[in-house]
Amino acid sequence: AEQRRILTAGVEYSHRIWTNGALRLDYVGAVSPLFRESDPTLIGRFANPTPGGPTLVEYSTPMRVVTVSHAPLLTVCGVLPTCYPVYALYGRERTYGGSISPLGARLSLFPGSRLQPSFETDFGVLFSSRDLPVDYTAAVNYHYSFGPGVQIFASRKAALRLEYVFRLITNAGSGTFNPGIDQGVFKLTLNRYR
Repeated sequence: AEQRRILTAGVEYSHRIWTNGALRLDYVGAVSPLFRESDPTLIGRFANPTPGGPTLVEYSTPMRVVTVSHAPLLTVCGVLPTCYPVYALYGRERTYGGSISPLGARLSLFPGSRLQPSFETDFGVLFSSRDLPVDYTAAVNYHYSFGPGVQIFASRKAALRLEYVFRLITNAGSGTFNPGIDQGVFKLTLNRYR
């Protein structure tokens, strides 16, 4: 499903599993009680029957769509040999939910240095207030993400991590159909260590 905007906020727990001088492997689990998705929504149709003339607008019940098209929906011809295209009119609707990611891991390079490149992956479940990304899919979806990042330590107990991960959200065939959502995500994490 295209043109989705997603905002999440949550907490993460990590625990060192293994380390040597050059590598560190951590278990990672996360809970995101705030998940907000903004969907493109078809809200009507419009047309310009004459160049520079009035715009005709017809509103309909909002319907979330998988893709957004700027091509004409149809062409209408009047009594005169004049035809004009009719286009879709789009708006946006929001869906709220939360997620839990109990299965995750992060591999970090140079665990003793101030700057640590890393690679993270996680798997979890997303619960939403209605089907995502459109109707007749599912309100319970699965998400999988992976990608690189870098962690910068301000002190031994505090760090900032910036990551760019690829995220896939899917109902795994549990809905009537499964358009899924693929997206690139920037993650900013403030870390406190014990």
